[in-house]
Amino acid sequence: MSTLNTENKIKITELIMVFIATLPMGIANIWITKSQNDERLAFERQNAESILSIQNKELFIKSAEQGLNSQKLDIDFLRTSYEECQKDGELSIGKIKSYADAYYSSSEKKNIMIAKVQTNCLSKNNNQSVDSQDKPTYSIEYYKSLGFNYLHNKKFLEAAESFSQATQMTPVDASLWNQKAYAQFRAGNYTDAMNSISIALRIGSDNDKIRKYMAINAAKILCAKGDVNDGRNYMQQSINAIPDLLPMVKKDLELGSICKIDLSK
Repeated sequence: MSTLNTENKIKITELIMVFIATLPMGIANIWITKSQNDERLAFERQNAESILSIQNKELFIKSAEQGLNSQKLDIDFLRTSYEECQKDGELSIGKIKSYADAYYSSSEKKNIMIAKVQTNCLSKNNNQSVDSQDKPTYSIEYYKSLGFNYLHNKKFLEAAESFSQATQMTPVDASLWNQKAYAQFRAGNYTDAMNSISIALRIGSDNDKIRKYMAINAAKILCAKGDVNDGRNYMQQSINAIPDLLPMVKKDLELGSICKIDLSK
């Protein structure tokens, strides 16, 4: 009996020794597998982001600078720049250059449009006094709050104008252009909405929440103007590229209705 107990103890000890010896190898294998999976996921995400960037250029940014979209973009830029020039004269040139950076991707186009403003507005201001004191000046937060209030009350044209005022004050804020695009989309002004969302996408954002809203709104605008397949494909590519976007997509009934997406899947 004593011999049997001794043999059992020896076997148990051997098993423990084997377990201890193989444990580091097991941990190493798990770490290597996890590391390989992380690298693969990072590569796939990077690839998806590259494809999404190409789609942004092809579907939105190039589109905004061609044909009717280009004409409307130019009109909006000139109107905004002239308003700024009427308020501040030559002091407004810095902000007008910021508008050009937001509106246009081509350096040549930027220079042409800035020159137009300088020729037609700044020169006139040298020959006339401009009384800017009769117009009240409000903050960006005021126009944002007003815009959201109009959206809540389904006054979409008024909301678009409020967000437009906000973008004039801060032309390189992607979230403001995104809100302006959404208001224009809800008002049925799809060409204007395309222009605004293209500017938002060109400016971009490091904030994941803003990126998610921009992606969803961009897909809605594509679908609303009749490019349903492009809208669906863009939404899928955005899901591939932006972490945790899918739960937001599944909750957006407006997106499901406009793009004819089954959100239950």
